[in-house]
Amino acid sequence: METMEATTGFANCDSSAVRAVSKRRIGSLPYCMALGCADIGEAKLEDGRRVLITWNRNLTREQQFWFAHNTVFTPIWVGSDRGECELIIGETFGSSAPEEWLWLGVRIEKDGGVTWVPVLNGGE
Repeated sequence: METMEATTGFANCDSSAVRAVSKRRIGSLPYCMALGCADIGEAKLEDGRRVLITWNRNLTREQQFWFAHNTVFTPIWVGSDRGECELIIGETFGSSAPEEWLWLGVRIEKDGGVTWVPVLNGGE
């Protein structure tokens, strides 16, 4: 069932933000501290791609705009009522040394029983 909060949350994002259809926390990896986030997660996009994301970064609309226009990172909405976003930090294995290192950590953590959580109103 859709909720007003889910719709309002995405509406409060910067226009550069993409929407996830599901998400899951993977865990704490040392690289995350350098990114200013507590943990790392994974999100599924409506086109089926799975991407690595920051977890608990909670970027405001202004911060989303800055990252979208000044860095290679794309903001991604994972369900915050206030329109806060995480950042996509990797899309494909091996495209850069840090991403390769992240995916190695993800493979170690990945199958530890962490379940996917649907994002309300995601993928529409």
